[in-house]
Amino acid sequence: MSFHAEPKGVVMYRSSKSAVVAAIAAATCMAIALSGCSSNTTNSPSGTKTSSASQASNIPKVTGGYGANPTIAKPKGNPPTELVVKDLVVGKGTPVSDITKPYLWNYEGISWSDGKVFDSSFDRGAPIPFALNGVISGWTEGLQGIKPGGRRLLIIPPEKGYGAAGSPPAIGPNETLVFVVDLVGNAPSQ
Repeated sequence: MSFHAEPKGVVMYRSSKSAVVAAIAAATCMAIALSGCSSNTTNSPSGTKTSSASQASNIPKVTGGYGANPTIAKPKGNPPTELVVKDLVVGKGTPVSDITKPYLWNYEGISWSDGKVFDSSFDRGAPIPFALNGVISGWTEGLQGIKPGGRRLLIIPPEKGYGAAGSPPAIGPNETLVFVVDLVGNAPSQ
């Protein structure tokens, strides 16, 4: 196997057939060895990766059914490091798949660190229309697949929320966010 410098500093490998076979065999052995190591992750109904260890011990209790202003208990312990998605109520109909299409949403968000509500369309008395391509990545990823009439809990780590900058004054730097989100339906045409 020899190294070859490509433009822009990229290093490429030129290899013989036997080196490629050896590399594939090594990768296969590594995959088999690592398959015994569990990351305790599962896929939610929306296909979003969630942390099952976090689900077992760190998910705040939520009360209130679809359409009602939820109550989210103050989180305890360390926040999950991965996006957590949990359907609290499974809706009916066509799941959200087009992130450019506006839908009507009701939501409440709290900070993991203090459990205080920082934003709530429920408190404002009306759902708001928006498409998932114009929001934080935790919403874009975590709300795909939800169906109308569904209620979903999202626990969003900082890198999928507002990161190191936060969103002052309501959201501090590196804050984990907890949302309960209802999909009301399609946004009305304008």
